[in-house]
Amino acid sequence: MQVFEAPEQVDWPLTGDRSHLYGQFVLISFDGAASVAPLDDAEATRAALSLPHDKYLALAFDIGEPALENEEGEYKLSLDFWPVGFGLPDGSPAACVPIAPALFHPNGRKPVEPSAPLPWSNLYLHTLRTFDALVSRVHTGTNPSQARLAETDQRVLFSHRFADASALAAKHPLEIETPTLPEAPQSGGVSSGSQTSTHSKRSRSLSPINSSSSDANQKSTFTRPVDEDLARLNTKLRQRQLYFEVWLDLATCGDPELRPPSTAEQLISDLKKIWADWEERALTEVMAKRPQTSAWIQGIMALPGDENLPYDDVEHASGEGVDVGVEAHESDPVVDAGYAEQPTSPAQDALQDVTGLTKTAHCTKDAALNGTGTKRRFSSAFTPASVLRSSSAWIRNTVLRMRHGSPSPKHAPVPSSKSSS
Repeated sequence: MQVFEAPEQVDWPLTGDRSHLYGQFVLISFDGAASVAPLDDAEATRAALSLPHDKYLALAFDIGEPALENEEGEYKLSLDFWPVGFGLPDGSPAACVPIAPALFHPNGRKPVEPSAPLPWSNLYLHTLRTFDALVSRVHTGTNPSQARLAETDQRVLFSHRFADASALAAKHPLEIETPTLPEAPQSGGVSSGSQTSTHSKRSRSLSPINSSSSDANQKSTFTRPVDEDLARLNTKLRQRQLYFEVWLDLATCGDPELRPPSTAEQLISDLKKIWADWEERALTEVMAKRPQTSAWIQGIMALPGDENLPYDDVEHASGEGVDVGVEAHESDPVVDAGYAEQPTSPAQDALQDVTGLTKTAHCTKDAALNGTGTKRRFSSAFTPASVLRSSSAWIRNTVLRMRHGSPSPKHAPVPSSKSSS
């Protein structure tokens, strides 16, 4: 059996007629080692290898979305796989197309017919489950299958997929919140009662596209610092992709029945959790290596809480838990630093636009009112990252006030944004 390691896009298809690049029926299996290889982490590798490596029948419908180059500058092989299962799919039985000799369909869709018979019967192409993945290796086998779909059948499949996706969207419409733009001030000034509302809307909305020349002269340029350690982490994050192995000989499947496509969804969900766990560990290690970070956290933990601050104060430890949220004035946008996606340090917050590296911390939240009547949030889990997230949120709110001319709150201690030398 010939095996092609790390195939390139220009190599596909590896056998058979190359006049039509896609439409082949193949066997695919999850490649855990390749899916976490860019992370270079033993724990992630062990977890990925423990996931099931069952085989699925699929149609190599088209080129896939992931576009990564190898060391030679050539694109790695990426394919859009449409899974094939026995019988109608669960949940959405009409979201499929029968493969001859199967004939039945709830809506009377005609079957598509492969160029060569498949080893199984009662097969249906699923239209709402597709897998964009890179290919780590291709096994040609002793008898590569010649079963494929003609271009006309592929166009029919695509139209069915579009119709099924549209029907699903109609059943579950997305709720999109339209942002509220700031109201233009009336001539003769703005009353004090409307200033709070205008400030709140302004802090939640984008700046206007058109600006006067006087406004442009007042604008200052802020260069965000780039953290080299975090940039390396982000490079690894961008290289992590779902990888499949591909078999061209359909007779190599030793299972009496192929695995249903629905089981692959849980597998991919488990892989994403492995990625997220690695990100948590890697980010914690980077921050733990910085002496100024540890010293700042210890200083934060030693400070007593001050209930008399007007707002935007970072609360500290208590008997019920540790408050890592931000005091919020009723006119300000609420920033939940303990739960929402937030970078884990001021340096990472500044790097967010460059790297897109963010961290989600799921924790239990309780709300209480402090002496000033403003909300105070508590987190049941205390970690250094949670304290750092609250600092980054406090800095963002402070910067927003400076830009809009609002009074600054009392200063809270923050770590240096410079990397440790």
